Amino acid sequence: MLGIEDSRGIFKNSLRLTEHTTGVDFTNPINEKHSYFLTAKLVARQYRSDEELNYDQYVPAFRASYSFSTVKMSLRAEVSFEKTINDMQFSKKSKKVRKNFFNVTPSASAIFLLSRKSTFSILYSVPSFRPDIYYLNPFVDRSDPSHWKVGNPDLEPEISQLLSMSYRFYTEKTSLAFSAKYKHSGNAIYPYDYTNETGALVTTYRNMNRSEMLSFNMNFEYKVPDKLQIWCTGEAKYTYYSITRSNFPLWNFKAVAGVYVTLFKKATLGIIGNIRPMSTSVQHTKFEYLTTATLRGEYTFTSRLSFLVDVDKFLWKHINVENVKETDSFYYHKDEQWRGRWVSFTLVYNFGRLCDRVKKSGRGVKNEDRVKEL
Repeated sequence: MLGIEDSRGIFKNSLRLTEHTTGVDFTNPINEKHSYFLTAKLVARQYRSDEELNYDQYVPAFRASYSFSTVKMSLRAEVSFEKTINDMQFSKKSKKVRKNFFNVTPSASAIFLLSRKSTFSILYSVPSFRPDIYYLNPFVDRSDPSHWKVGNPDLEPEISQLLSMSYRFYTEKTSLAFSAKYKHSGNAIYPYDYTNETGALVTTYRNMNRSEMLSFNMNFEYKVPDKLQIWCTGEAKYTYYSITRSNFPLWNFKAVAGVYVTLFKKATLGIIGNIRPMSTSVQHTKFEYLTTATLRGEYTFTSRLSFLVDVDKFLWKHINVENVKETDSFYYHKDEQWRGRWVSFTLVYNFGRLCDRVKKSGRGVKNEDRVKEL
């Protein structure tokens, strides 16, 4: 299977990105229990901005995986070999810089069918994140005199260790799932703040000494076909960052809940509410939480065509929670703000799904290296 994908975008300061991806997949089901999968891919990215920026990134990669399946169990192991080539010239006066990386990223997963109503899965992987121009560019943005922003061309790729486990129980009307994740990195890339000699706050990026993440998730759904759907999800996440001699432990919480009611055969009315943190810098001791609610109406004309009306953020509450540590005491501050709302109209047409064998492979041409979980 051969896949080709192109994309182009224009961003701030006339920054233009052109991206070409070519991938070849080969799958071989040896028999009912054994199969293997081979993938070769090349990603070419070009960043240009008013002839001042000349930055090219090339990512050739090769991935091989092996699968073993029975009625009660499914196992999968794979390894990826990835080369990253960065050719960077940030201005006509600066020298051209080349930075190359090579990473080997293995992964393994197992799914166990405990009963007709429950499953357990475990996954181990070594995800990688390659910094691009948004993280590397040394240009200093002084548009806000009190808060400067600058990239760091000396960043190294972020390599992590990820272990996740999940359990799911389901019946005809209900579904309940629990999951836990642990992630460790010795060179995580995150925003870093410091005050320069002029007194301005500078935000940049750097590879930290160590970062850890532990999260617990819960998902619940109750559904009566063509009548009612109730669902909710919640997450408690603990993060720990180590920068030079400073440590930043942090707990964050978020939750989403929704109810959909079928008014008549083709129309539904629902409400979705959520609360989530808004903190960005790993050094923040100030937690900002945002609660919102969305009212949604949907009418289905056919199995492929539907129309949606969203009253977004008709309830909006901004909560600032600040924890200030002084010796062993913590002080609590709370500030609430109410904001506006808007209405959106959406027409959705479903063109259908990929053929079953392509969908089952779960591969295709994807550039996941540019996605970073914060």
